[in-house]
Amino acid sequence: MSANTSLANPPDEEQVAAATLVCLPGMNPSRLRTLWDAFRGPTGALDAVRRGAAVDALSERTPPSRRDALRQRARDWRGVVYPAAIAALLGRRGTHVWLEHRPGFPIIEDLPDRPPVLLGEGVDPAVFERPRVAVVGTRDATPHGLADARELGAYLASEGVTVVSGLAIGIDGAAHEGAIDAGGGAVGVVATGLDVVYPRRHRSLYARVREQGLVVGEHGYGVQPRRERFPVRNRIIAALAKIVVVVEAT
Repeated sequence: MSANTSLANPPDEEQVAAATLVCLPGMNPSRLRTLWDAFRGPTGALDAVRRGAAVDALSERTPPSRRDALRQRARDWRGVVYPAAIAALLGRRGTHVWLEHRPGFPIIEDLPDRPPVLLGEGVDPAVFERPRVAVVGTRDATPHGLADARELGAYLASEGVTVVSGLAIGIDGAAHEGAIDAGGGAVGVVATGLDVVYPRRHRSLYARVREQGLVVGEHGYGVQPRRERFPVRNRIIAALAKIVVVVEAT
């Protein structure tokens, strides 16, 4: 699936390095943070991966029983590090790259485990410059809860507030629909790669969010949905917003 967006400013070397790291097979937020800290940012971490030095930093936080697998993973990384290909992909998809040490990084709260890099796709990065409220809730929403979420999303959007949610079935999707129908901006935070639509029934909603805001995540392209990733994703939803509203919960 093509994002069909364009970038005013192509990503620079540091942004490309960060995205290359994120897209390595088997990379996760914990490993990325370890490499980021050990080698003083994305370009140093990418150089360490190329040299095969990444495993030394990662081994310190890996149980002995898993270190052999980690060493193999680090060896595999050396054969699939292609910054030029990632740079081309970022340009083709119009992917935005935000780095934690740069101005404009959108995380509001200082999370203990905050992602050092966020990737996003959409036509309106300015949604991060407006007040942001997260509207979330259960997937098994009642009709009344869905109506409330839509109404709240629409009201916030009409007041110039960016609505942040998780693009999930239920309350999340209803809040985004309300905001978009009202002509406002939205940020959808996903637990997959930006090229993976989940749930599939929200394909049109993903497209609408991209057209009036951003789809954002911390994972590389091709990362598929896994149950344990969604609670972890929720920390980003909360940290992108000044206020979190739970409309309905089980």
